[in-house]
Amino acid sequence: MARDALVAGVDAGGTHTVAVVLDAHGGERARIDGPGAAIRPGAEEASADLILGMIEDGVRRAGGTAIDALVVGAAGAGHAPTRAAFTASLLSRGAPPRTLVVTDAEAAFASAFGEGSGVLLLSGTGSIALARDPTGASHRVGGWGWRIGDEGSGFAIGRAGVAAVSQALDGRGPGTVLREVLPAAAGVADAGSLIVWAREAPLAAVAALGAAVQEAAREGDHVAGGIVRGAARDLLAHVLALQAHFPATAPTPVILAGGALRHGAALRAAVEDLAGRAEGIEIVERSIDAARGAAWLAQRLPGGSVS
Repeated sequence: MARDALVAGVDAGGTHTVAVVLDAHGGERARIDGPGAAIRPGAEEASADLILGMIEDGVRRAGGTAIDALVVGAAGAGHAPTRAAFTASLLSRGAPPRTLVVTDAEAAFASAFGEGSGVLLLSGTGSIALARDPTGASHRVGGWGWRIGDEGSGFAIGRAGVAAVSQALDGRGPGTVLREVLPAAAGVADAGSLIVWAREAPLAAVAALGAAVQEAAREGDHVAGGIVRGAARDLLAHVLALQAHFPATAPTPVILAGGALRHGAALRAAVEDLAGRAEGIEIVERSIDAARGAAWLAQRLPGGSVS
């Protein structure tokens, strides 16, 4: 890569997008925040326009004229045909030939481990765990979407919270403060209105209720606590499945990331507690910057050189 070349990395989420521009030495020259640019059916062109507009702004702030390489880590990029179509859309709008689309989880993994080995456990709206073993082989567990998977995710916790409210409402389940907490979080009048709301609510809106369930668990609600502990067990199962790819002679390093596993959250504390009692797992504290991880990948795309 030429000494004055710039590369860009993008973390395109459902509600928030971050683009960073790096120079040839890995120095951050610009960082741009914008609205969500996840890959969604029917919105691909708008997402591509938004991303390239943010990069153009970043290049201008960096004092350059163009980027040499681009990696976009996008929510919704889990299938190869989707990534190929989105890459073509970016290229048709002026993205550099060295452009790659990966999942947002892959960009986060690059930030977490670089070329090293370990497990990244992500829980946000959805959930997934990625690993690179000591031989360099990559592995994945989960991430199959809300209809059949995403166990331990913000959506799973939010949905379980609404289910607990419905069970308390009709007498099948115990009383819980979630009957008052979740309607307030959803902006509806009462528990009955919550059930009606949840039937048509977007995934992200149900996932957002997960934070209220976690807070209720932290404050001692038994039902909410049970939901969080179940989610923690589901997440730890991801790690245990990946641990089989690592030697038993040393602890498997695991990094926790995603909004549902933020510091101070009840879910994070529950996962850390379970991991501490499991054999051969080491929780590693490290901040994750998926946009910078994507830019790190861009520096290493074929056709360039890393300083």
